[in-house]
Amino acid sequence: MKQKAGLFGRIFRRKKKTILTAANRRHARYPCSCIGKVSIGNRALTLDGLVTEVALGGIKFRPAKVYLLDMRGVQVSIEFGGLKVVGKIVATRPDGYGIAFFDQLEENTLDELVSEFGIENDED
Repeated sequence: MKQKAGLFGRIFRRKKKTILTAANRRHARYPCSCIGKVSIGNRALTLDGLVTEVALGGIKFRPAKVYLLDMRGVQVSIEFGGLKVVGKIVATRPDGYGIAFFDQLEENTLDELVSEFGIENDED
C-alpha cells in the first residue's frame, strides 16, 4: 500500500526537472568564440567575457571572473559581435550563464555570427 505524503511532503513537493538536450531545445545551439560584455542594472555592473554558444533565442556567456554569482532572473544587456541585445539570465552553471533574449535574433543575423565566430565541431 502506498503511503500518503505528510504535510511536509505536500508543502515541499519537488517538481521533476526537465533536462534539455539538443533534441528538445527550441533553437539549435552553435558553438562559438566571441568576446562580449554583459551589463547588469543600467551598467552598474559590467562583466567582460566570452560568448561560447549562440542560438536564435539566446547565448551561453562565460565571464572572465573566476567565480559565478547565481543571478537567475536578472535582466541584462549583452554586447557581442557588433550586436547589442537585451535578455534575462535563465541559468547559472559552472561553465557560464544561460541568457535568453527578449526578442530572438533574425536567421540571417545568426548565420553571420556563426560564419564569423563559429567553431567547427569535429564530431560532425
